[in-house]
Amino acid sequence: MAVLLSTSGRIAEAERLAERSVKILEAMYPPSDLVLLRPLSVLAATRFEQGKTAQTREILKRMLLIRAERPADRALVHATVAVLLEADGRQAEAEAEYLVTSQAWEEAGREETADAGAVFISLGSLYVKEQRFEEARQALDRALTVFSRSRDAVPTDTTKVLNVRACIAGRMAGSGTRSL
Repeated sequence: MAVLLSTSGRIAEAERLAERSVKILEAMYPPSDLVLLRPLSVLAATRFEQGKTAQTREILKRMLLIRAERPADRALVHATVAVLLEADGRQAEAEAEYLVTSQAWEEAGREETADAGAVFISLGSLYVKEQRFEEARQALDRALTVFSRSRDAVPTDTTKVLNVRACIAGRMAGSGTRSL
């Protein structure tokens, strides 16, 4: 439910629900149990989206207590690491983590899911910040392809791609560069 609220833009509500889910599960399972990973990941994402970076770091510490052996589980951890590295201005390390995340989704057979597409949006956004516009365009094209094939994509996924594309156009227009 928290994921649905988050994708519909109701981030604060999604955060509350994810937090409640984590508390309920923590009462029944040890902190290192794999069952906590996805709810912690959702909680981290909602907090990060609201600018609560310090709280996101604390959740990441909790996620790292969990043995993430399956590719999809590793993807959740690497995605959280990537956004925090990017927030710290450590673009090269963030890019590497996004690429590892994408590879993990592929290994899990989930390369055409909304989660996998979101990685390409993040990469595209990172490349825009670095003025690597051609690479940004390629990452965003890949995101659109993923979303067009994905069964769990929502309209806001495509909207996010278009927002980053608008950033590319704006940056290129501001620099006098021909649009891609």
